[in-house]
Amino acid sequence: MPDGPETDTETPEPPGALVEADPPPTPASIESLARTSDADIHPALTVSGQAALSRHQIRHKGRLYGVNITFYDCKGQGFCGGMYNGRKVYQGAAACSWNLPLGTRFYIVGDPTKRTYTCEDRGLLDETWVDVFWNEPRDGWIWQSKVGRYASIEVISLP
Repeated sequence: MPDGPETDTETPEPPGALVEADPPPTPASIESLARTSDADIHPALTVSGQAALSRHQIRHKGRLYGVNITFYDCKGQGFCGGMYNGRKVYQGAAACSWNLPLGTRFYIVGDPTKRTYTCEDRGLLDETWVDVFWNEPRDGWIWQSKVGRYASIEVISLP
């Protein structure tokens, strides 16, 4: 018998929130889903041809409640380069969860900036989540304190 308390040799399961889901498809796997005729539309493609990387793809305009709202920044976090769509990041850019198609335009209810955002970037975000870019972390924290951690968004157009 070993000295000390008995230990469990099995590795515990991580909490559900930490378990990674299947990764999003790569461009090569998306190409393999491309349709060859109107009768051969793969169910994983949306009407606009973007891969539906979520079971809960947003396909209609209107209000979404309880959306995760956060910010990312250049000076504190180092996100200073290009976005998922290839453009350089700018103040007010939005990284959106995979269930919001790229090109989705929306506003955040109660946002003091009154901006209209466009999903142009991606991140490792759960559904439904919007991450707004700020150059300075201080500005992002001030904005976050006014908008709140969860808010409603109004989807005004889809690609």
